[in-house]
Amino acid sequence: MSWAFNKKKIAITFMVMLAIIYSFAQPMDNIASKQKVWKKLIVPTSLIAVGLIAIDEANFVSRFHVLEKRQENFSGFSSHLDDYFQYAPIAVAYGLR
Repeated sequence: MSWAFNKKKIAITFMVMLAIIYSFAQPMDNIASKQKVWKKLIVPTSLIAVGLIAIDEANFVSRFHVLEKRQENFSGFSSHLDDYFQYAPIAVAYGLR
């Protein structure tokens, strides 16, 4: 991916975030509520920025790279809990019902 493509993705992301900020159903009455909105956007904005920066061909970490490193460092590890973790979301959904 080229740098121009990443710049385009970043620009689109920020435009969408600005549209979300200014599309509230009711106008904000005071300065304190505006400050709360900005505080709520700090973490998501930083995570999106880090994610967009990480999507680069030179720095991209693929699933196969992670698998290779896991096999390299923990080749003898075996656990049967993984067989049951795939059903955890269903159990939580029915448990919270």
